[in-house]
Amino acid sequence: METFYLTYKSADFPVPDPNVMAVGFFDGIHKGHQKVIEAAVNEAGRTGVRSSVMTFDPHPSVVLGKGRPHVSYITPVQEKERILSAMGVDYLFIVTFDRELAALSPQDFVDHFFGSLQVTHIAAGFDFTYGHKGKGTMDDLPHYADGRFTQTTVAKVEEDKEKVSSTRIRGLLETGHIQEINHLLGRPYSVEGEVWSSGSRKVRFTPSNQYLFPAAGEYYCKMHIHRKSSPCLVTVPEQADAGWTAALLDERPLERNTAARVHFFAPTESVEEPGNEDVERFFGIE
Repeated sequence: METFYLTYKSADFPVPDPNVMAVGFFDGIHKGHQKVIEAAVNEAGRTGVRSSVMTFDPHPSVVLGKGRPHVSYITPVQEKERILSAMGVDYLFIVTFDRELAALSPQDFVDHFFGSLQVTHIAAGFDFTYGHKGKGTMDDLPHYADGRFTQTTVAKVEEDKEKVSSTRIRGLLETGHIQEINHLLGRPYSVEGEVWSSGSRKVRFTPSNQYLFPAAGEYYCKMHIHRKSSPCLVTVPEQADAGWTAALLDERPLERNTAARVHFFAPTESVEEPGNEDVERFFGIE
């Protein structure tokens, strides 16, 4: 997958092959987002062109909100790249969200980005909006497209009679409902960071502050280090960005600042008779 970073005034705007584009912010790339992206990949395959995704960075609230200089994400940009590549996307366009972009009319947005990038078909969710104050909708898109491309509007995706959304997942992270989060994502929630250990089974994990963290508590997890996976119990403290502790099932000496990824499966309190010795039950969570 090729990744392009764009701004409204990009001097070196890429000229890709004709492509079918999925467009949205896609924080989480949850089951609803996956429907949109799969629609683009499938249409690209059907018509024999490339597939692409357009997303935005940072979150609009950083630019348009008051006093919010930093936002954490379910899937930061590098996480989106990893997941989208695995989904078979050919191009990823990451557009800088700034005040100039926010001020574009719907027509200017469509002309500048969809028109210039040789888009043959757009896939987006039913509630996707674009242009100044979100005035452009999917219902309006044929007017702005003026015959240059077609579109697929993906209907609302629900689980348990409630919309699958990034907002819903953020709320579940705040309460530590990991199993429900994983169901909505279609994969285990994960956080990247760095670990260090002097050789004991207990390691120190410093999470990247680009991620949203689950509520304070103890969780059944798997830690991926150097392409190897180790079951572990992870304790997230009240001050989550200060560092977590992880009790690994195997002893492993690690250098400082070793890259690692923690995959969450369930809070220990949600499993009957939890305990460090309950290895068989732990493996059964996945």
